[in-house]
Amino acid sequence: MVRVLKLDPRIAAGSNLFIGFFMGTIGWIAHASQGKVDYPVLVLMGAGAMIGSWYGAKLTGKVNLNTLILTMGFVLLAVGLLLAYRGALPLFQ
Repeated sequence: MVRVLKLDPRIAAGSNLFIGFFMGTIGWIAHASQGKVDYPVLVLMGAGAMIGSWYGAKLTGKVNLNTLILTMGFVLLAVGLLLAYRGALPLFQ
């Protein structure tokens, strides 16, 4: 979104969080309707999300744009490597 659509990274990150919130809410509703909610995980993830949201709001406008882009790149790289590892693991068993 940042490079292709030439969006400001802050708007792209905010859009991603907004979409993720609603996707998580819909997922929770689907799991709750079947009685399959793992409440300890829900509490831990909710607490982490609240802390991250508070800290992110506090840093809004204070973080250098290049630092934000670099941080987003490292996070995406780490997640990509983890997903590639988890996807390749069954090939070697």
